[in-house]
Amino acid sequence: MTKKNDRENIWLRNNIPALEFCTLSRAAELLGCHLDDLIHFSEIGAIELCLPLHNFEAVLFTTELWEEGNAWEVKHPPKMMAKYINKSPLSLFMPKAEFDMNPTAKVRVKRFYQHEDTPGLKKPIISLSGLWALSLGFLPRSFYSALKNKEQISLTPFNLSFKEADIQISADDYGADDYVVVAHPVTEHFYSNGLRNEDEVKPIATITVDDILVTRHQIEKIDYSIGADIPSILNGGVLQTEPSDVAIEKPVRATAKQSDLIVALLRAIGLTDEELKGSISELMNKANSRARKLTESRVETLPFPDDEASTISWLKKGGVNR
Repeated sequence: MTKKNDRENIWLRNNIPALEFCTLSRAAELLGCHLDDLIHFSEIGAIELCLPLHNFEAVLFTTELWEEGNAWEVKHPPKMMAKYINKSPLSLFMPKAEFDMNPTAKVRVKRFYQHEDTPGLKKPIISLSGLWALSLGFLPRSFYSALKNKEQISLTPFNLSFKEADIQISADDYGADDYVVVAHPVTEHFYSNGLRNEDEVKPIATITVDDILVTRHQIEKIDYSIGADIPSILNGGVLQTEPSDVAIEKPVRATAKQSDLIVALLRAIGLTDEELKGSISELMNKANSRARKLTESRVETLPFPDDEASTISWLKKGGVNR
């Protein structure tokens, strides 16, 4: 029996250099499987399906990336021609902006935002180009059956969400410094009266299976799994962590500045550096005890996170060498 590590890779078997991406039909031909097999692998989260985009207007999913000191905006100033790449070389983006070429203009660049005048909802509008992976959690149930039947399917702004191609995402990525770009279509105009006006929700894209692309990474993932289980949502090999407008339960996070303040306050109530480096449970007990004494029992417990890993992360970001 030929071991998978001894088997020629898919490109050598097909006598071609590696394709960075291709249509689903071509991928099935190269792999020697049915088109429906690839659609099934996508449906269980084993592989990603991508759409090619060209200056598609979308909204950066999370506000946590850019709110504090506008770090995201400083890192990504609008440009006239060039586009940005974050983690995937296939997925390009650029902040939406207008440029005033008049040398006497006081404001040379105007950025655009969704919910610009609503704190907490304000998010940068960006344009997407290249290949972007479809987020499974937003697609309608009829999506996969339409692909299998080679039918057209219309998608509204609420059926679409995109992330960088080939980059796995987890709940820990939301708001993290090492973030993955996730974006969804602009939807602000559907809420003119505060509530969503369903009559205004119209399809913005009509696609068929021929519009779907699959990347080299996804093809090689299938090829490597031939004759064995492929990691998926069903077998736990892939985590189902799709973003949505519903709050995501995730570990408590703190920025470096917040962590500095947390550590300084712990030291201020009398905790020593050795105690900060010791057992987390003992640290929490001592911190609660000293806080109760300082406040004459007005504090029952300090709001430490439920998991010790988050507390350790706070301490490390605050400069405690554990």
